[in-house]
Amino acid sequence: MGRFYSVSIKPDINNGAATGTAFASGDLIFDWTPFEIPKGSAALSSMFLTVAAHDGANEAQGNFELFFAKSINGVAPTTLGATHTAVSAAEGIRCKNNLIGRMNLDQASMTDDLKIGGFHTYSTGAGSSTLDGNALVLSGDYPCSTEGYQRIYIACLAGVAATPDFGTAVASNEAGSANVAENMTGASVALVTSGTDPQGCFQPGDILVGDTGGPTMEVVSVDGATSMTVKNISAQLDNAETLVPLNPLQFTIGFLY
Repeated sequence: MGRFYSVSIKPDINNGAATGTAFASGDLIFDWTPFEIPKGSAALSSMFLTVAAHDGANEAQGNFELFFAKSINGVAPTTLGATHTAVSAAEGIRCKNNLIGRMNLDQASMTDDLKIGGFHTYSTGAGSSTLDGNALVLSGDYPCSTEGYQRIYIACLAGVAATPDFGTAVASNEAGSANVAENMTGASVALVTSGTDPQGCFQPGDILVGDTGGPTMEVVSVDGATSMTVKNISAQLDNAETLVPLNPLQFTIGFLY
């Protein structure tokens, strides 16, 4: 009997771009993001993906095109460019030899597209149509930083006709023109909000970022329709700054060896 291994991946979509605006079809959603699995050829046997909806609404986000790559002689694949832009021919050709797999997550043919409140789930299994009838078999470059493991990279584009939008209308709403100072000590900071009710958009543990690529912070609690508690604010948070999830796509991928 084979052995199973799973990994959780929370890619960062903040790349200096406006993270709260909609993506166009073909746009880069997130650049190469590394993860580690045990050495050897591994069949991708399952994938579970949660996708943040737009402003807490229960709406479809469309298809996602995933690419997998490996490093070559310890050198990571080169960047695919800036998020919210199409990958250029030059950017694409520079990682051609790194590619080891592609996968299309088609929302229309998901085996379990369960709509729960303000997010969607995508779920696949070996042999499903979303795996094109065959499980991907991936093998990366090693050694890597963890003994006995290999490093693989994943990147994501907005699929055909997909225009995903992970933005919200939740904004900081401090008194007058007051701003919230940087606070990297881990202390909790009360945050008054306006716009959309944050209870439908965020939960404790979420990492948020200003919609124009501004400061990041971690949600400690969502306390009501107009209040949250946050910590680890990376820079001054301006009054009326709109907040969006830094990791709107969260993957749990299962492998079989």
